[in-house]
Amino acid sequence: MTTWGILTAVLNTLWLGTALAGLVWLALRWLPVNAATRCVIWWVVLAMLVVLPLAPRHVPQVASARGQIVTASYSLPPDVGESPAIVTLPEKPAARWPVVIFAFWAAVLLYRLGRIGQSFVYLRGVKRNAVVSCVELPDVERRARVLVSREITSPMAVWFLHPAVILPTDLSGQIMPEELDQIVLHEAAHLARRDDWWNLAERLIGAVLALHPIAWWILRQIEYEREAASDDWVVARTGAARPYAETLARMVELRWQGRESRGTEALASGVFGRGSRIGDRIEMLLQRGREFSPRVSARRVVAGTFILCCLAAAGSFAPQWIAFAESPLVQKRQDPPPPLVAQAIDVPQRGAPMAAPISRPIFDAASVKATPGTTASDWIRPKIDDSTRFQARTIVEQLIEWAYGVREFQIVGAADWLKKDQFEILGTAGQPSGDEQFRQMVQRLLADRFQLRLHRETREIAVYNLVVGKNGPKLRVNEDDQYCCGGEINIGRGAFIAEGATMPLFVRILTDNLDRPVLDKTGLTGHYDFTMNFDWVQGAAWSPIGPVLFTLVQDLGFRLEPQKEAVEMLVIDSVGHPTEN
Repeated sequence: MTTWGILTAVLNTLWLGTALAGLVWLALRWLPVNAATRCVIWWVVLAMLVVLPLAPRHVPQVASARGQIVTASYSLPPDVGESPAIVTLPEKPAARWPVVIFAFWAAVLLYRLGRIGQSFVYLRGVKRNAVVSCVELPDVERRARVLVSREITSPMAVWFLHPAVILPTDLSGQIMPEELDQIVLHEAAHLARRDDWWNLAERLIGAVLALHPIAWWILRQIEYEREAASDDWVVARTGAARPYAETLARMVELRWQGRESRGTEALASGVFGRGSRIGDRIEMLLQRGREFSPRVSARRVVAGTFILCCLAAAGSFAPQWIAFAESPLVQKRQDPPPPLVAQAIDVPQRGAPMAAPISRPIFDAASVKATPGTTASDWIRPKIDDSTRFQARTIVEQLIEWAYGVREFQIVGAADWLKKDQFEILGTAGQPSGDEQFRQMVQRLLADRFQLRLHRETREIAVYNLVVGKNGPKLRVNEDDQYCCGGEINIGRGAFIAEGATMPLFVRILTDNLDRPVLDKTGLTGHYDFTMNFDWVQGAAWSPIGPVLFTLVQDLGFRLEPQKEAVEMLVIDSVGHPTEN
């Protein structure tokens, strides 16, 4: 098959591979299928993705006016008047770019193969320098040893013909013995499932299909299901899902305290694989009524493969979407679209610069003064006195958050000094003004004094949605008027104590302590009192970070659901240090 043929086949089956992967993702999301079976099904989808461009395509037959059957060939485009392809690319002007794509693919392939070789050499050296541990490995079909090493940052199962479980030297002193046993069980599960060999195959396939976006997405699903299947293997052995989830949370805390992963550990299988999505796994472990089975359901794999083959066969009857012509096609000339003309409007539209319009209220007098000696404890939220005076001592990024009613993660392109340099802002209004008027005045001040220019964009980002659990929230309604402005949440030694807190304040606290933003989907609009107790040891951070919060939130009657959400962002186009008063 020529370069043109390969490129045509891949492009014309990309939509079919995307559709098959999307259908499988939806099916596995709702059907009760264990992780081991899901992992095998994703391997089947990946195999079909590779085979689709090589499979023969059915040629549709069209009845002519005389009753004869005319076969329409889609290998090369016919005359201009009857081209079946949706997009026809002429060969002459496009003759070079397939060669460029092939060269780029070859470069990426060599780079990724080099990374695999580097990981192989590194792990062989780690295994050779490691010492034998006194920890015993559970009975598995493969003979392996437990080793300890100072060169690694997290537990892992390595090697192929002579496998071993390698633990960090200081791990046994940081976790309880029963927690260590569960971590060793997880690594033993990788050996029992031969995940070291599957991981090698996955890396090689990922190198070959480096430029195929759907293949890379499927490989990430396989990585996640592989770790989830090992979790099921552990719980099936111990019968204790919650203690194991707490062990994983403890491992995450240790990792966030400075235990970084290295790229040279790519060939190792471990609790912190690149696509492990540890937070999602902990949430799955805590789901009630879930069955933990380490076995692959052959019946479901066969049924899923049969359905996928039927869908792929049906898709082969579709006409090709892209074809390459042997000579440039003569196309009807079209006049270019009229240029876009920027309009001056009072309310900025999506994508339009958000410089403050003339109609916005402004301060009668305002001063901006840098306060380099201010410490973090001196920062205050903007406050309004007597309905005519505005005062704030804060960083510029927080001022933007308050003025535009957004949160920190919604601001894109903020320079470093916006997060560090503190300023004292004083403003006086000519007449009593409300909160919204003061926000518009601050927007105008940011535009005039800081030369702030920004626009709104809607971007899809990874978030956690805070939703109410099946049994409802465990909160006490607070009707005290003193908590009318959002309430407060105090974090002490071993407890979150909320008094008159609103859900926006709660999700802000969660966002500050998790790996992605949290959006309020509870529908709760009141003020509430609640307490979240957690285990605290001397010298540890007062606020529990990471997956520990999943358990605390669940005990409070909520759930954190990982999702992709379209969120409105503020994109900073330009900003400068303030002008003199």
